[in-house]
Amino acid sequence: KKKYWHLLKKLGSSMAYIYLLVIIVGATVFFSIESGVNPNVNSVDDALWYVIVTVTSVGYGDAVPYTGFGGLLGL
Repeated sequence: KKKYWHLLKKLGSSMAYIYLLVIIVGATVFFSIESGVNPNVNSVDDALWYVIVTVTSVGYGDAVPYTGFGGLLGL
């Protein structure tokens, strides 16, 4: 049992790092694509908000992608 618990803890921490990486890379890419085109994306914070809301499936709808690639990123 201890062996499996150790593996689960290790897997959980790895998943947390992957999740954080997806959020950071997604926000950076979304900002680079949508800034200048989307009036709702004025800063990296706006892009970060969009990515967090999209990844957690909340989807408030206050920031939506305007470009085709931005929409593809949101899938």
